[in-house]
Amino acid sequence: MAEIKQPEDHKPKSEPFVWTSPDGRTVTLQPFDRVPAGVFRKMRGLDEMQLTFGLLEAATDDEGLSVVDDLPLGDLDQLFDAWTQAAGVEIPQS
Repeated sequence: MAEIKQPEDHKPKSEPFVWTSPDGRTVTLQPFDRVPAGVFRKMRGLDEMQLTFGLLEAATDDEGLSVVDDLPLGDLDQLFDAWTQAAGVEIPQS
């Protein structure tokens, strides 16, 4: 008899991703691999910058966005790379 597989929603929830900026402020994000598919669907066709901010807006709260808004672009790249790498996800470059 074949083993019955459980739907993905029965997996335990991942811990939030916490990133500390070079100036010591933290951003807490929903794990990248737990961002709902609908968020990606709604953002399909957007350019890289719009996609980056759209995903961050979907995955953190106003306090986290306040930290993100103050980041230099190099630090923003580090945040996004660390967030996706922590989930084992690679974002294709266009």
